[in-house]
Amino acid sequence: MIFGEIFYAIFLILSLFIYWAVDSKLRVGVIAASGVAFYAYYANYWVLLLVGITLVSWATLLWSPLQVAVGNGTAASSAPLQNNRHSNALAIAFHGKTESNFSQGLALATIPIFVCILGYFKYGGFIRSIFTGGEVQPVIVPLAISFFTFEFIHVAYEKYKGNLEKVSLLDYFSFIFFFPTMIAGPIKRYGQFSQQLEAATLTAKDFLEGLFRIILGLTKKVVIADNLNTYIQEIGSPEKTQNTVLLSGAIFLYGFRIYMDFSGYSDIAIGSARLFGIKVPENFNYPYLQTNITAFWRHWHISLYTWLVDYVYIPLGGSRVGVSRALLNVLITMVISGIWHGAAWNFILWGLWHGILLVIHKIYADSVKPNIKPDVLQGKYYQVLSYLLTMVAVWFGWCLFMWPLADVSRYLQLLVRAVT
Repeated sequence: MIFGEIFYAIFLILSLFIYWAVDSKLRVGVIAASGVAFYAYYANYWVLLLVGITLVSWATLLWSPLQVAVGNGTAASSAPLQNNRHSNALAIAFHGKTESNFSQGLALATIPIFVCILGYFKYGGFIRSIFTGGEVQPVIVPLAISFFTFEFIHVAYEKYKGNLEKVSLLDYFSFIFFFPTMIAGPIKRYGQFSQQLEAATLTAKDFLEGLFRIILGLTKKVVIADNLNTYIQEIGSPEKTQNTVLLSGAIFLYGFRIYMDFSGYSDIAIGSARLFGIKVPENFNYPYLQTNITAFWRHWHISLYTWLVDYVYIPLGGSRVGVSRALLNVLITMVISGIWHGAAWNFILWGLWHGILLVIHKIYADSVKPNIKPDVLQGKYYQVLSYLLTMVAVWFGWCLFMWPLADVSRYLQLLVRAVT
């Protein structure tokens, strides 16, 4: 665990000291430089890949000489019209529209490139194994590639939508290389981040809340999650034991372990960012207290969920299309969520499982729930039943997340035998 190492504490303190000691105009440079150094320390030579992608994407999306070249070409072609005032105005408008269209097209074209980079490193071995039918030599995956790829795609899509203009190279580097969030999120948005960075201040409240979140995160991760993991490993998988009670207990513990582990990471990242005077998105908000699967996802890994909604679900058409298409969009979005979590069939099936759950809840909420009496909906029995059904569905999903499909199949067979 990177955040639990002494190096992280020393690096954070040193970076904070320099950050607050220098002039405010130099702080963006401190963020960028510290992030590059941090990634180089943990990822070694892979820092060259991330720096290279950052440079190329910035030049292409936010400074692109190609856009200038197109603009110059358009302006030159309109030069003969400059003696006519009305024609000149038309040429200027045409020039602006052409340059804008080219910029948007270029931004849109970079998204599949980012996806291909992520696909090669994270899913290359998995895809080859599908076609070869056996094990293949896995590709070494650069640290945190899933997280920073999503932030690259976010910037490209916002540029395509016209929400981002020119951004300085240093500002862009500070966004991508902000080390508290670059390893495990939360997934940031450039507009929110850059605005805070320009006017960052540290109050006593920020300091205390940041410190508290770091301590809380370490407690969740080191004290609770790591100890739960010890018990889970002792129980093992269906390949090791055929006791359905123990295996079901392992799934139950895993649900708490993954929450404590990941929310702990998020707390440390959020707390560390707060010490820089920056508020990054929250990632968890009591997901295990929700009474339906839609509410669960609005409170579980929030920065990922909102990213998927904004950059997958809505571009696919969201709910603006027909009902069947909208439900298909939900399934596609959640399958992508599963693929993002890992290169294996069990993660894909986990995403599909949650997609099916969301589709079922959507149909129920639109077609069945309106016909139920309000006093029934507000009654404690309905609330308890809704909660239990939601948690059973979520916890069953964790067996898909924690075990390969072969082990999941063994577990289900053992359950059937135990019941019959």
